[in-house]
Amino acid sequence: MVRRVLAVAAVAVLVVPTVVRFLGDHALPALVAAASLTPYAVPPLAVALALLLRGRAWRASAAIASVLALNLAWLVPLWVPDRAPASGATPLTVMTANLRLGEADPTAVVAAVRAHRVDVLALEELTPQAVSALHRAGLDRELPHRAVRAVQGADGAGLWSRTPVAAVTWSHTWSRTPTATIELRGRPVVVGVLHPAAVVLDGGRPYRDDYAATTDFAAGLDDATPTLLLGDLNASVDNSELRELMGTRFRDAPELAGSGLLRTFSPSPRLPALLHLDHVLVDDAFGVTDTTVVDLPGSDHRALVARLGLTPRG
Repeated sequence: MVRRVLAVAAVAVLVVPTVVRFLGDHALPALVAAASLTPYAVPPLAVALALLLRGRAWRASAAIASVLALNLAWLVPLWVPDRAPASGATPLTVMTANLRLGEADPTAVVAAVRAHRVDVLALEELTPQAVSALHRAGLDRELPHRAVRAVQGADGAGLWSRTPVAAVTWSHTWSRTPTATIELRGRPVVVGVLHPAAVVLDGGRPYRDDYAATTDFAAGLDDATPTLLLGDLNASVDNSELRELMGTRFRDAPELAGSGLLRTFSPSPRLPALLHLDHVLVDDAFGVTDTTVVDLPGSDHRALVARLGLTPRG
């Protein structure tokens, strides 16, 4: 009897992330954390299903099989390329990186910009000291145009570009981040840097407020202008606030590229990256060639690089 109770309890725990992912986490810290673990539920669910089938627990097996199938329906598309750049597309490589209070190695950031020939760079947790160090490392020679708000702490942000930036505005979220317009072969493109508050702050209230403001901001962007949004979003696509922000217009670049399950954030220096919190969101004006992550010494985040292609005007 005790074994059966323990088995039922273990299975119940396994299905919690799936249930939260399906019903929504409502921006509640505990539920946001549970939903973020959804991708890790598949292996133990598969083991549980095998054990239940071996024990001929048919009803429980059917229930776990349904939960497993739902998880696979969410996961499998991550490995399937969905929107390659069209013929004649204008290439654009973008990168986003959280500097962890400005402590990331500036030479590693600039080396990544050079190695991947980055055209647009978004940096979060940008401090005045980091701006100076990045300048000394040569960032402004690679990307000479910028919109920067550097402050002590975690709420600074900046945008660097190979081409001029114009029409710069600043968000009214916890981290005031820039949105600007660049030109690709004479065509305007809106680039927005995002860094909503982490859900662990103040019981999740700043997270909820920032996502509400950011979702309204995204909904108000001109549909006729190609737009991409990038940054540390402090959420994975398993979290309902990010999915609401994306709506029907935006897609996550790694998913479109079929890059699989990326991980960009580690909650502890002793652990590998476990969560995908850093994103490049694109509208249907862009195709995606590929995405990759880059280790940044000194940061708890890995940089995310996406190679995009702007579809020619129809």
